[in-house]
Amino acid sequence: MKIDTQLIANAQEAKAKAIALMDHDLGPYHLLKDEVSRVFKQDLLWVRDITLSNSMWGNRAPNFTKPTQGVHALGGGIGQGLSMSIGAEVANQTHHLKANTLALMGDGGFMLNLGELACAVQEKANVVMLVMNDGGYGVIKNIQDDLYGSRHGYVDLVNPSFEVLCASLGVQYLCMKDSSSCAEVLIEAQALQKKSAGPVVIEVDMKTWGPFNTKFAGPPLKKAH
Repeated sequence: MKIDTQLIANAQEAKAKAIALMDHDLGPYHLLKDEVSRVFKQDLLWVRDITLSNSMWGNRAPNFTKPTQGVHALGGGIGQGLSMSIGAEVANQTHHLKANTLALMGDGGFMLNLGELACAVQEKANVVMLVMNDGGYGVIKNIQDDLYGSRHGYVDLVNPSFEVLCASLGVQYLCMKDSSSCAEVLIEAQALQKKSAGPVVIEVDMKTWGPFNTKFAGPPLKKAH
């Protein structure tokens, strides 16, 4: 077997281009992606709900070193991330995996199974929950922009104050208002996770962060002309 001598160099170049494209598409959110990898390193159970941020970056970063690190709702239904993160953390504690359980979810998915937050408190599940709050179903809104001339229906949400909600359950709450606070908030959340028995909610205020540079509107479709 003769292997192309440029194979490794070409693969590295393709990887660098893919990362650069993703960072461009994410805009300011590439800092969040990078800081999650830097702060939580490889000791991570990475649980993701079906959400815009997962489609944009959560399925591709951070890097895994073990096949058991990724937990994801393959069926495509939103709202499962919160429940799955509790299960992942219970397994982490039961089997002494010594991992940090981090869950990525949107505000829509978070609200669908909100009662599970009480379960996380009850089970003392040390999960850090990144709640990407854009005030709606972001992917569906983008699809309506793309296919239906921005005629929006049932995509805007009325959310509670997540800070007050967390206080009512005794849940640690942090707010990431802009990209400059990424590292500080994630480090604080990790410290709380290590010393307290129960979840930590980080609300990422996407209205102050601003939009992604590129809109994700579902899988590519061949449009009729």
